[in-house]
Amino acid sequence: MNKITFPLKQRMQGAAVADLQDALQLLLDRGVLLRDDEAARRELSVALQRERTGQTYGNATSKLVSIFQGAQRIEGSGAVDEATANAINTLLRERGLLDQSATPKFYVVSGA
Repeated sequence: MNKITFPLKQRMQGAAVADLQDALQLLLDRGVLLRDDEAARRELSVALQRERTGQTYGNATSKLVSIFQGAQRIEGSGAVDEATANAINTLLRERGLLDQSATPKFYVVSGA
């Protein structure tokens, strides 16, 4: 999984938004977000997948970011600022899900 960058906010589009949505989906799937509300988890998951298709930061993404911010005691804006990005990346890293390779790997191939 790619590192979450900032700033990200509603109506933005692109790969960075898709990375955020992938992280949010993973946190939903693992019960990190909305652990005690399966119906809300399913509903937001479906809405998030629709937004993910277009890589668009919409209402579902914003709502999940706000829920995450509240759970982490970060000021809830629904937008990804530095504190929010760092908190998501820390959670991903702690679970071994964040791509740690900051530098490309090189391989030497030799043969006859």
